[in-house]
Amino acid sequence: MTRSQLVLTIAISVTILCAMVGASGAYAGSPEQLDQLEPEAGEWQLEYYGQFGTTEDTERNHALEAFYGVSDGVAIGFEIEGEAEDGTFEINEFGAMALFKLVDPDDAPVGAGLMLAAAMNDDGELTEAEARFIVERVTETWWAQANVMLRHVDEDGEQGEFAAYSWSLQHAIADDVWFGAEGSGQAFDFGGFDDEDDGFEAAHFVGPSLTAEFELSGDSEVEAGLAWFTRLGDAGAKHTLRLFVQVDL
Repeated sequence: MTRSQLVLTIAISVTILCAMVGASGAYAGSPEQLDQLEPEAGEWQLEYYGQFGTTEDTERNHALEAFYGVSDGVAIGFEIEGEAEDGTFEINEFGAMALFKLVDPDDAPVGAGLMLAAAMNDDGELTEAEARFIVERVTETWWAQANVMLRHVDEDGEQGEFAAYSWSLQHAIADDVWFGAEGSGQAFDFGGFDDEDDGFEAAHFVGPSLTAEFELSGDSEVEAGLAWFTRLGDAGAKHTLRLFVQVDL
């Protein structure tokens, strides 16, 4: 492990401990996840994704994902999402996903793909359906990613469709260490939300991000990242920490 990787590991650990003391934002009006064009055929990808924000309650959002590459162009997976509040954790959604690589990033300057996903609650009711377009470009010095999502939600008495997005632009600052900016949010709705007070409200977030990759034994590796978002506008938590840890096997 290099000195830069050691510093990053310590920083992540300290930040997580500090974030556990704070509160977290709810699902609505929070930063969006940023998905990549992985894994390859025969590979497993496991990921933890968490958000820790500053709101009036003590809610925290967490997700666990598992993906398997059935071919170089197709991967399938599942996700479990939950919330931690007042010292308790509750699983509230189970999801299934399929990723189709339209352009392999190893064969072209810009990779592209389409992810289809659906989620249901613990009663077996469909709560969310999503189509996500993914683009990615990686060079020796720059790493650019973007997701555009069209999403249908049916939860807590609210039903409707809206567009969301996420993006990241990072520059290599050391071997396998990247620093830059990340942004995401919910852009606009297509209708269906009846209650103006509790329905859809556009929310946008932006802030610095840091990502590092660690080689494990064989072909396995760990990718970990932090982003500290500031809300632009009135919807959602004012500040939110996004953490992810991804293991490729």
